[in-house]
Amino acid sequence: PRVTSGVSEMWASAAVAMLGLVLATAGAAKLKHAPLTAGRLRGAQGAGELALAAGVLLAPVRIAAVVLAAVFAGFAAVHARHRGEEAGDCGCFGEPTGLTGHAGGRRLALTILSAALAAAVAVLARGARAPVVLFVHRPDAGVVTVLAAALAAQAWRAGFTAASSAPPMSDRLATGSALFLERRFS
Repeated sequence: PRVTSGVSEMWASAAVAMLGLVLATAGAAKLKHAPLTAGRLRGAQGAGELALAAGVLLAPVRIAAVVLAAVFAGFAAVHARHRGEEAGDCGCFGEPTGLTGHAGGRRLALTILSAALAAAVAVLARGARAPVVLFVHRPDAGVVTVLAAALAAQAWRAGFTAASSAPPMSDRLATGSALFLERRFS
């Protein structure tokens, strides 16, 4: 029996669809950018993310939200474990970014908030239909859901992959020291 109201079902589906689209985007990028050598693991990970994204879009919202909460909690754990490491490519969206590996408070916060959003949806969205089912049975709500999810997924990716506005502390220290020495001995 369906318990959720139309509006809450729509937004619960949008939240699940958004996180599913984030996984689909990451998976597709990994498949596209996986190097021919040593890219099998990256390609398999991309295929797995695409399959998971398809399952999330087809599963009832509550089940999809539980799976997404676990997946994004796992991503957050990886980012927390690697926080503060030397610069390197994260590869979360396949392409080299030149950003610090798994480090960064923004990436960690975004994955934690995504896990929390999915967990909240799992608890609160009883009886909500899968995003695809909602789209089929209520096309008006489905269009709004898909648009909101697509825009939010793009914003999520932009926030995740954006370069930090401040250079790393080591760069600032080296630049400051070089400027001091240049002024001192010029």
